[in-house]
Amino acid sequence: MVIARHVELRRNAGSAQLGGRAAIIAMVMALAACSSSDEDAEQSQAAATPAPAKAAPEAGKIAGSLSYPSDYLPDDLQVCAEDTTSGEVTCKGGFKDNSYVLELPVGIYHVWARTDDYEAGYRAYYNEAVRCGLDVTCADRSAIDVAVKAGETVTGVDPADWYAP
Repeated sequence: MVIARHVELRRNAGSAQLGGRAAIIAMVMALAACSSSDEDAEQSQAAATPAPAKAAPEAGKIAGSLSYPSDYLPDDLQVCAEDTTSGEVTCKGGFKDNSYVLELPVGIYHVWARTDDYEAGYRAYYNEAVRCGLDVTCADRSAIDVAVKAGETVTGVDPADWYAP
């Protein structure tokens, strides 16, 4: 009977010891599950949330050559573009060579050059006469509509009609 009791006590002690270990293991696993589930939830949410789409460019560029009826370009020479819808005018100067680039919002523009070295307020447009070669037979002096599209550059826009009446 003593042996049976001893075996029973050892069995109960073993169960208690095993139960204690199981409880510790269960607690460790529960804590690990809690901390990793927060991280997993954040990672799952980040994975489920699509990356914001790249915004399409809202601007384009106009580029061309500069000219002036002399052997130099005036220091104050500016190229201007007027939005034909809003009337907003954007000008840029400070050119180091005979070319320019204007970055503009999407729209339709009339482009001209200006300087105080010429008549006050004179606008040397990019117009039909420029397209015609500025020949004396080119009678059409109407400004050309230049369409600026997102992410694109319109080239060959040369504001060069310094001879319009």
